[in-house]
Amino acid sequence: MAKLIIEVIFLNPYNNLYMERTLCLAFSGNDKAKKLICSIKEPFAVSNDFSQLFVVLEERPFECDIEQTQYVNRYRAEIYQCAESLIRDQPSLTWTYIPIPNKFNVKDISFDEGLFTFHSKDGDLIKGTLDEIVSEMRNVVTHSNTVTEDEIEMSFYLIRSVTQEMKKRVFHQRRS
Repeated sequence: MAKLIIEVIFLNPYNNLYMERTLCLAFSGNDKAKKLICSIKEPFAVSNDFSQLFVVLEERPFECDIEQTQYVNRYRAEIYQCAESLIRDQPSLTWTYIPIPNKFNVKDISFDEGLFTFHSKDGDLIKGTLDEIVSEMRNVVTHSNTVTEDEIEMSFYLIRSVTQEMKKRVFHQRRS
């Protein structure tokens, strides 16, 4: 009797458990897992050693009372980080996310020289290390049920390296 083998040809970034396992395998050197990570269709960036991964996803629709909800965001960046584990023989993984301001239309994300760069469709750039990005957005994520779009935008634009033109535009709008 013949065995049917089905091979996954793409990675579904909405499946957190599968993403975590695939990144840990890639981090451990598995070439098939590395290819799966690189096949993600959404904007993403992965560090050279496959220890850090950002994926920009569209929020899944859900029903809510708009009057009660102060924050409904369209996009978020899911962040996965692998590290060697001293306790187990498998890498440990952490997961978090950051909201992306609605005004920042992500075109692409890249990774170079330790920095993740968010590229907008308008040509604006936001750069930072994983730690800088998570640190700057921590308050927004912690209070995600009550945060406003302005607070998301301000935190996002305060990440270490922002193009000067965007800084002027954002801070000028705040004064108006």
